[in-house]
Amino acid sequence: MVIRVHVACDDAQVRHLIAGDLGAADDIEVVGESAENALGAAAVELLAPDVVVLWAAPGADPAEHVRRYREGARRPAVVAFCTGSDQAAGFRAAGADAVVLDRDAAGTLRTAVKSVYRQRTAAASDAFGA
Repeated sequence: MVIRVHVACDDAQVRHLIAGDLGAADDIEVVGESAENALGAAAVELLAPDVVVLWAAPGADPAEHVRRYREGARRPAVVAFCTGSDQAAGFRAAGADAVVLDRDAAGTLRTAVKSVYRQRTAAASDAFGA
């Protein structure tokens, strides 16, 4: 099974680096990239990814970013990629499924995406008695 991922990040350079790294994995398909805003949320509704990887600038409100992707009908898993421990704590409190600090990113982001996907898939299987 291939994990469908959307990358949401306001910095185009960072967004392309994240998408390139994730897309290099055989079992991850980057189905979309967007700025981290209402257009990103609309893209998620249209593209139906399994996981959204989002990067928010320091000082941004983590709850607002997580809420944006949880409001729609799709409700993908959210992996937050951030720069500091305060921001990481905010994303955890806001309900992100996983948080990766950029200083730990080498391979960790892919691992987080795969982990939250497996958790979601297992939970869905349990819910349907599979």
